Amino acid sequence: MKDRLMESARDVAERAGTYAQSSVRRLSDRAQHVADVRRFVRERPLQAMPVTAAIGYVLGKILRRG
Repeated sequence: MKDRLMESARDVAERAGTYAQSSVRRLSDRAQHVADVRRFVRERPLQAMPVTAAIGYVLGKILRRG
């Protein structure tokens, strides 16, 4: 019984570790995307304005429908 309990605990710990690594990877990817967008806006503000306006327009249309 003790062996099964230890095996179950190891399995849970392994799954938790895998989930944590996956979460860290996803958050890291998102942080990189945010940094890329910020850099784009800083380097090309005139190009970023119409893109931002278009995104706002589309989101406004989508949210009004709901």
